[in-house]
Amino acid sequence: TLLRLADSAVSREPPAPEVVVLIPAHNEETTVAATVACIIAQELAPDRVIVVVDKCTDGTEAAALKAGAETFITTDNNDLKAGALNQVLAEVLPDLNHDDVILVIDADSVISPGFTREAAAALSADPSLGGVSGVYYGKPGGGWPGWGQRNEFARWGFDSRQQDGKAICLSGAASAFRAGTLNAVASARVSGSLPGPAGVYNTSNFTEDFELSQAILHLGHGIRNLMNVSIETA
Repeated sequence: TLLRLADSAVSREPPAPEVVVLIPAHNEETTVAATVACIIAQELAPDRVIVVVDKCTDGTEAAALKAGAETFITTDNNDLKAGALNQVLAEVLPDLNHDDVILVIDADSVISPGFTREAAAALSADPSLGGVSGVYYGKPGGGWPGWGQRNEFARWGFDSRQQDGKAICLSGAASAFRAGTLNAVASARVSGSLPGPAGVYNTSNFTEDFELSQAILHLGHGIRNLMNVSIETA
């Protein structure tokens, strides 16, 4: 009887979320392999790693495939990163469950090894969360402008820690979203309760990451920065 009860308890546990990684890329042949490598090396391995090849005139697609990713080629996209992501999300989202996880990371960024694990755990632990990001740092180099950017990122990281991860914007460098939340955003744009044309990202807004963060908050979902993961970006 105890064995049957134990088996029953195990069977009621929800399935582990699927993790899909999207890497929008425009002429990123020199950096995309490092981004794909850091994703493949995640402690919680993703189910799919897709490089979104958008109007590339270099070897981005070949570099992505060689690094071990799938590729998705955009079609007639005139809406930059937001448009490229909308195209791939239209293909990916219908196959995902509400609590599956979509990580969007730029093709010149790398994340700490526990990023997907911690993001999935945070979203699982708090059903009200729609998305999470982490503390980010600037890559070395770039002269004085690079130094200024790294200083700005460090100041932002300090402020975020002081506020225990409170966020008003999820970083475009790398953020993880609940699939159901992105579906809700897309539906709200169609119904008119959120601005912008159809799609997850508002292609009429130049700051698409900030706008998506505000859209998620407007629909009553939470966002926050995780203090135990990091992003290094250009």
